Amino acid sequence: MADIRAKSNQVNPVVAGDNVLDYVQMTKQGAIYTGDWIEQAIRAGMGWSVTVGSMTGGTDISRITGGGSGTCMDNDQPEIAIGLGSGLLVPIRILIDAHVDIDAADDDGNILVTVDTAANGMSSAPTGTLETPANMLDGAGGSCSAVVYSAITADITDPTVSEILCAKSLVANGTAVNAQMLHEDYQPLHPPRYAGPCTIYAYWGGVAATSAVARVEFLVLPTSWMPVN
Repeated sequence: MADIRAKSNQVNPVVAGDNVLDYVQMTKQGAIYTGDWIEQAIRAGMGWSVTVGSMTGGTDISRITGGGSGTCMDNDQPEIAIGLGSGLLVPIRILIDAHVDIDAADDDGNILVTVDTAANGMSSAPTGTLETPANMLDGAGGSCSAVVYSAITADITDPTVSEILCAKSLVANGTAVNAQMLHEDYQPLHPPRYAGPCTIYAYWGGVAATSAVARVEFLVLPTSWMPVN
């Protein structure tokens, strides 16, 4: 009878070199490992999430007001900033639910998420709320090497917009309308993998004050997982 074995390697996956034979992997329960690379990273404790906004007093939603003075999107006052010095930063989901006050013709509200692929904009502490990312493998512990701030209220060095990850707008077309909800749920089919130093920035704002609750899920991976040469 054939003795078929796989290697249990859920928590500390080994990165094999090119043209190297290695074991088929299995979970610690002995099941053949068939998770994709994102699931594998989360199971290894490399997936993180951040939420901004909450429920206060058990009766109402507490949102983060966006933009410069709450009335426009401001490049140097992001609502969420995720900076990484080294490694790979991989956004896997960005969920933003914004309350937009559109009560006159041509009023607008906007959501924008950008990436600076050349700088860690959080290497110096801004004026804002330092967030503690939660491990998506609850109980895994450890600390996230990315630095995350929300509700930044004083100008940082203007970030370079290297790429736009997602954008959404709502405009009153010639007539006044009531307040609206603007919703963005970015779940890329093929998530980009940004090498540090880099920063992801999320913004929302409008003609009138725009507030939102948001959740960002991301991976922080060692570069050895995905070498470029």
